[in-house]
Amino acid sequence: MAAPEAEVRPSRSLFPKEHGAYGQFTFPLVTALLLGRASAAAWALALAGVLGFFAHEPLLVRLGHRGAKALREDGARAARLLGALTAAALAAGIFGLLRGGEAAREGALLPGALGLLLAPLVWTRREKTLPGEALAAATLAALAAPVARAAGVGRGVTLGCWALWGVAFLLTTTGVRAVTQLRRDAAAARRARLATYALAPVALGVFAAAGAWGVARWGYAVALLPMTAVSLAATRAQPTRVRSLGWTLMAAGALTVGLLAALLRGAG
Repeated sequence: MAAPEAEVRPSRSLFPKEHGAYGQFTFPLVTALLLGRASAAAWALALAGVLGFFAHEPLLVRLGHRGAKALREDGARAARLLGALTAAALAAGIFGLLRGGEAAREGALLPGALGLLLAPLVWTRREKTLPGEALAAATLAALAAPVARAAGVGRGVTLGCWALWGVAFLLTTTGVRAVTQLRRDAAAARRARLATYALAPVALGVFAAAGAWGVARWGYAVALLPMTAVSLAATRAQPTRVRSLGWTLMAAGALTVGLLAALLRGAG
């Protein structure tokens, strides 16, 4: 009598599971490439950022943050993938920093510093708290800084774009939390909604004042409008509409990229 065939378990996906993080990483990176010149150094640093981004999920599996079962069944595979992605990211990053010169190395200080602040939150599993999500979004946005500097974007525009994306992602984080927390913790959802209401006018006011006083260009305030509007509208969405809300936020992010490219390209 033939032995029964062993059940084939589908392999666990090692792609990042936080769908919002894809936009938080991609939009600033595309902005940096559109605002500057697509040099070999800029593309190499962009590749290093992409590889580092995709190393995040294998790292969490290997640390046991996806559960004991995931570590037991997929830990070895995650370790191999993590090693390969890390090595490739380091190679691309070193090449980009060497070819990009002092400007690229200066730009790399921002994500490096933020990464050091984020690491303890990841290690202690506090990445999903509001401060953790805000810092993670700021770090992902900062990965575009060395790319922008290697592409010839000025220091002021690079920092301005990073600040804009950081604020925009904080707004979307609080706006979405007002929806996703509604069924689990009504008080937390209410706090997220109030935070969005408070942050939106302050952020727009600061960027508008910077434009009026000549500290920065008006383009930042204009480009912030789409994601601000969607974040405010999100606070009143129903939990059943989270998927459509995510696509709306992606559309707002793409519009913000277009506005930044149109209004800031060629700026110093």
